[in-house]
Amino acid sequence: LNEVRREVELSRKRSIKLKAQVDKLQESKGGQGWSQHRERVTEEVLSILRLLSPLTDKSNSSQSFRADDCLDITLAQLQSVARQLAISHTEQTRKGEADSAILQQALRDRDDAIEKKAMEAELLRSKTEMMSLNNQLLEAVQKRLELSLELEAWKEDVQTIVQQNLQSQQQGEQPQKKTFRSLGILRRYNRPPIQRPTKPTINSSSPTSPTVNPSQIFVPRAAAAAASASPPPTTPPSSSGQRTWRDRLRRGKTSRPGEESAGQGSEQDLEGFHNVSLD
Repeated sequence: LNEVRREVELSRKRSIKLKAQVDKLQESKGGQGWSQHRERVTEEVLSILRLLSPLTDKSNSSQSFRADDCLDITLAQLQSVARQLAISHTEQTRKGEADSAILQQALRDRDDAIEKKAMEAELLRSKTEMMSLNNQLLEAVQKRLELSLELEAWKEDVQTIVQQNLQSQQQGEQPQKKTFRSLGILRRYNRPPIQRPTKPTINSSSPTSPTVNPSQIFVPRAAAAAASASPPPTTPPSSSGQRTWRDRLRRGKTSRPGEESAGQGSEQDLEGFHNVSLD
């Protein structure tokens, strides 16, 4: 294609030169020497036509150019060949432009396909990375779940061990408590019986209630009535004072043994009971 273009340019330049020469010769047609140069110019034009004819269509290339043709005819043929070459050249340039556009489009499509392929590869790689991260996350969650289950099992084991220890301690303490209870009960039953003081018997035939004299001495009502019926003895006041003092002393002595016996009985009652732990 480049060679054809080069030849077309050369032929165009030669045709332009020849046309200029022809114009000059036509101007000087009536001058001397035209007859000599006419044949030479015609031969050169014919040679140019023969060179350019293969570049045109096959129908034009099959034409035969004769040397006896008129110069005007050869010039017209040269112009037509030059026109055909120009048209073919423009068509070729257009075709080349179309081809270049197609080529550019193909290159763009190729680049787009390459970019799309690269994007797909990047997307696939990101998906694989995401899947691997998800797998790692699932493994971490599973490990955490396993650890939590192990911790719960460990807590249950510890609780069972503590409960077993408490039960064993309670079972060990229960026989001791039973022995303590049995010992306390044996001690309680082995104590001698408590002797309570005997109450003085009161004669039911004489239900006389005691009375109180002015000297705060309890006297039965019968004795008080007899004393009131009998006249008071004519004794000096000193002897009556001694008697009252003696009576008080005697009655205090007689009342003390009963109180002491009651106190001893209460002490014996307290000694008869022991503190027993019921735990």
